Amino acid sequence: ELKRDILRIKVYYYKHGFRTAQVDTAVTTLNEKQVAVRFDIVEGPPSVVTDVAVTYDSTMLRPRRVRRLTSLHVGEPLDLFQMDSMRMNFQDALWELGYADALIDTSSVVDSAGQTAQVQLRVVPNHLTTVGDIVITGNDHITPATVLNSLSFREGDLYRRSAMLESQRNLYESNLFKLATIEVPPTFDSVKTVNVLLREAPLHDARLSFGFNTVDFLQAEG
Repeated sequence: ELKRDILRIKVYYYKHGFRTAQVDTAVTTLNEKQVAVRFDIVEGPPSVVTDVAVTYDSTMLRPRRVRRLTSLHVGEPLDLFQMDSMRMNFQDALWELGYADALIDTSSVVDSAGQTAQVQLRVVPNHLTTVGDIVITGNDHITPATVLNSLSFREGDLYRRSAMLESQRNLYESNLFKLATIEVPPTFDSVKTVNVLLREAPLHDARLSFGFNTVDFLQAEG
């Protein structure tokens, strides 16, 4: 397990841009049943980003928006977590425009000798996606019309991320459901089937209370 811990630490630093980090350990026996473990970590120099190139359709995304979505910058370590977050930023932005099947390709070229890295991100929007069939399951007593009224999208609308999130929030806030999930099968298709999975909450609730206080009067609530 100690060997695995050393490997985990190296992988952690590697993903945060410190690709030459070294880990040394010292194990000291304290008694028959205990040892003390010391980890000595030498981070070393990070692989610094020298260029971030984003290839995109300027008719869909403005340069200012692209700069705002780009979270990895020149002069910073090549953080793979940050690069993945940047990819998700562009993915969500394209989805909000109706391009749910957009391809966001990221790559990096690392110069091990110079400890530098160049990052490339390519945005391919592919086709516009719209809402197709809306399939509702799990509603035993509540009518499909009531469920549809809580959704902020209709058949034929653009399939957008914000509409999915808002609809799921509306279903939960109605207090009619213990579970409300919106799922879309991962198909590369311009028309998306939206599955609304529900589990109804109890439709009736009763509460009765009785009490008194120091002002010598009774109170009841039903």
